[in-house]
Amino acid sequence: MIGAADPSCKLLKELAFDGALGAILNETKVKFISTEAGVLAEGSMVYNRCTRIHEALANVTEQKAYDRLTQELLSAARQAAMEEI
Repeated sequence: MIGAADPSCKLLKELAFDGALGAILNETKVKFISTEAGVLAEGSMVYNRCTRIHEALANVTEQKAYDRLTQELLSAARQAAMEEI
């Protein structure tokens, strides 16, 4: 059985995350935006470039999730402080 600390578990999570980002790439205008921004050459969604785009999207998604978490924690802390007053 694969445990959370098992390196293959981490790899499976990363592959699943990359697969989800791939679906986002197919459903959104990320390819168009990347081409227009000069990050990606026209018609070149191949492995190496996809990896670069996936990495950028993963970083942005992770940062957004972290920002939302910190906002929710801060909001909960404020609410708890107001209830104590």
